[in-house]
Amino acid sequence: MKKIKVLLVAGLCAFLLVGCNQAKEVEKRAKEDLTKIEETVKTDVEKTEEFTKEKVDEAIDYIHQNIQNMKDAAITKKVYEYCTYIESAAKKAGVDAENEVVKLATATKEEAIKIYTAADNEIESLAKKAGDTLKSQADKIKAEGQKISEEFHKLLKTK
Repeated sequence: MKKIKVLLVAGLCAFLLVGCNQAKEVEKRAKEDLTKIEETVKTDVEKTEEFTKEKVDEAIDYIHQNIQNMKDAAITKKVYEYCTYIESAAKKAGVDAENEVVKLATATKEEAIKIYTAADNEIESLAKKAGDTLKSQADKIKAEGQKISEEFHKLLKTK
C-alpha cells in the first residue's frame, strides 16, 4: 500500500512538472511571436519616409473595432502589431507619449501582451477586463476622432 502511495505521489509530481514546463514553453513561444512582430514593425517604420493617413487610420480603426475581441489570438496579435506601429511611428515623428492616440496604443499593447501570453483558462477574463478598461478611451478617440486624428496626423506629418 505504501508503494502505491509513493508511486502515486511520484506520478503526480511528474505530471505537474510536465504541465508547468509546457505552460512555460507556450508562454515563451508567445513572447517570441510578439517580439518578431515588434521587430518587423519597427524595421518597417524606420524604413518609412512618410506615414500615410490611410495606414494610420487603419491602425486606429482596427484597434477601436477589436479592443473587446482580444480573446482570439489572431486578433490579439494584429492589435499588438497596430499598437506597435502607432507607437513606433509616433516615436519616429517625435510625438509626445501623452498624446491620446499614443496612450491608447501603449495601454492596449500592454493588455495584448498579457492576453496573448496568458494561460488558456485566463484569456477570456483578461480580454473582458482589458476591453472594459480600454473601451472608454477608444470610444473617446473615436467620438472626437476627427479632431484627435487630425492632430495626430499633423504630428506625424502624414500624406
